[in-house]
Amino acid sequence: PKQVTKEVSSLTDIDIQQEVKKREDYRSVPCFTIDPESARDFDDAISLVHLDHGRFELGVHIADVSYYVAEGSAIDREAYERGTSVYFVNNVIPMLPERLSHDLCSLKPHTDRLAFSVIMEIDSRGIVQKYRIRETIIRSTVRFTYEEVEAIIEGKKHAHAKTIHLMVMLSLILRRAREEMGSIDFDISEPAISLDAQGVPYAIRPRERIEANRLIEEFMLVANRIVAQHIFSQNTKKTQKPFVYRVHEKPDEQSVRSFLELLERLGLKYQLGKELESDDYRKILDIIENLDYKYFIEKVALRSMTKAYYSIKNEGHFGLAFDNYTHFTSPIRRYPDLVVHRLLKFYAQQERNKKKLLKSEIATLSKTLKETCRHCSLREIRATQAEREFIKLKSMEFLSSKVGERYEGVISGIASFGMFVELSHYVIEGLVHVSELKDDHYEYDKEEYTLTGKKTGRVYRVGDAVNIRIKSVSKEEKKADFLLV
Repeated sequence: PKQVTKEVSSLTDIDIQQEVKKREDYRSVPCFTIDPESARDFDDAISLVHLDHGRFELGVHIADVSYYVAEGSAIDREAYERGTSVYFVNNVIPMLPERLSHDLCSLKPHTDRLAFSVIMEIDSRGIVQKYRIRETIIRSTVRFTYEEVEAIIEGKKHAHAKTIHLMVMLSLILRRAREEMGSIDFDISEPAISLDAQGVPYAIRPRERIEANRLIEEFMLVANRIVAQHIFSQNTKKTQKPFVYRVHEKPDEQSVRSFLELLERLGLKYQLGKELESDDYRKILDIIENLDYKYFIEKVALRSMTKAYYSIKNEGHFGLAFDNYTHFTSPIRRYPDLVVHRLLKFYAQQERNKKKLLKSEIATLSKTLKETCRHCSLREIRATQAEREFIKLKSMEFLSSKVGERYEGVISGIASFGMFVELSHYVIEGLVHVSELKDDHYEYDKEEYTLTGKKTGRVYRVGDAVNIRIKSVSKEEKKADFLLV
């Protein structure tokens, strides 16, 4: 909108001399950004110092978007309306104008930038012993890609190799601590699509989660958890601090029962305790780690779960096994993170001024945040659906040039009308219609998730490896039909 463009054009660079008086100056501590090769906005940087007594000081430094985007401004209203950035492989519909996301807020290397930092002292068991949440000034030392960090992890020499290796060590400690709490870590392959300049797909492969990805994930998780814990722990019966939490509820009873029944039909009898815990899912994933149908069980397990959403009620995060969780680490691309930054600053100022919110103020703020949570949850769903539709469209566009070719695949689903097969090399799904199984009449058993031939007794099960030939592809309907060979 014109009003947004007008506001953006009036934004200027920061006055460092003024800001350094109000902020913690973290420019002397080396910190890095680690992002995909194609990234143009850098909203998080990390630093690590190995302390004398065996602890680590981990800094998670997030772009201070709230400094530039005033609540109620045209930029803010447009960001709220969008709710999130939407990613389409080689393109992005940003939540914020590029002048902010790619320039003023972006934590570019060798440039003084305003940040909002969570600085944590973590012991050798992965427990955060101390922390502080501060408005800071940082200067990113290096802009790394994930692949560059992975090369250093694998032994490539670099001036900051020692710090990178320490970061890997700490991320492994944090991951182990999280797993011991019962945190679930799904490792489902997603397609990574390469497009040419005209947007035509020329390669699709399973996306790899390398150690560099996991390192960043762990550091962002612990920062998000500490921020949520910081506010929630200040709530008392007399004083409540309304906040935006990221909530993931337990799966409903019927979904869990269906999942356990499926496991039993596959020969895996798992006995729950008094009630379902996230640790139960983690144990099941450990059991199936080396089985042929591992990826199928993971998909069914994921489908049995509820969708995470934003809420002012802190119901905890079942999947991560965290009592407190929020989104703090991506204010350039997620509106709730921007709101969280504002709330942290607001409550810190209240504390400095020794003020307490009145009941009427708490009620008004709660009402506003509740509507923000509802709106942003819906915008997230819309963005996710659009991104998935785009991947389907480009996947079918890619397969349309492969009609007639043979591939290896795995049966990923069984229905009365046929079987879904996922191509092993491309992570793309297509249908073998039951009418194409001409060697026999196949009957569907919904209890066993099988198709069984009446005469031959041949059984097709989820997880079975098969060879297929691509029969036809419809880009318009975004579907592919396969033949067994």
